[in-house]
Amino acid sequence: MPASSARTDRSQRQPDLLLQLRQRAADIAGLPVESLKQALVTEYDAGAAIGWHRDKPMYGEIVALSFLSSCRLRFRRRQADGWERRALDVQPRSAYVLRGAVRPGLGTQHPARRQPALLGDVPDATLIAS
Repeated sequence: MPASSARTDRSQRQPDLLLQLRQRAADIAGLPVESLKQALVTEYDAGAAIGWHRDKPMYGEIVALSFLSSCRLRFRRRQADGWERRALDVQPRSAYVLRGAVRPGLGTQHPARRQPALLGDVPDATLIAS
């Protein structure tokens, strides 16, 4: 989907597929399923990237699931003498959780992909506990 046609769909009930993913994400993160109140599903075309950003603190814990493609996820945090940086190669059918002390001030970036993804890149589905 081109960025210009991107939209946010706020529905009363999540589709059945997302309810199944919600349960899986809750199991992975050790959270009550009811705490995962928001879901974001994103598809990235080849060459698409997400620049450096910080998830808003009000979102609480972030549980992200990767479906069909791998990508490199970069992290950074400002230190007194510069930036602390880390990278993670997220593989298809994997998950990661951002919570606790790691969240405040943490920036993330998703560099451009070389190949298209059928259902997206990282994060394919991001479930948020609030």
